[in-house]
Amino acid sequence: MAELRRHAGHVRPTPLGELYGVGRLIHMGSTVAFVEGELRTPDGALTARCTATLRIVQGKAKKRTHGIGEGDGEGHVAET
Repeated sequence: MAELRRHAGHVRPTPLGELYGVGRLIHMGSTVAFVEGELRTPDGALTARCTATLRIVQGKAKKRTHGIGEGDGEGHVAET
């Protein structure tokens, strides 16, 4: 998928420590998907909300060549 548009809004300062995130697929067509996500504190207080419009790109999936905590830290993948 390729990002077409993203909007993030901060409702209140986000504290350091444990946080919970939830992402939802709102609608997916044949070429575009609409998604949203929220970031909350352990007591349920909303700290940030994000929406995005994504373009669905068809093609061969790439396989990661490294595990979690390895690699270049930028999320790059290499075809195998």
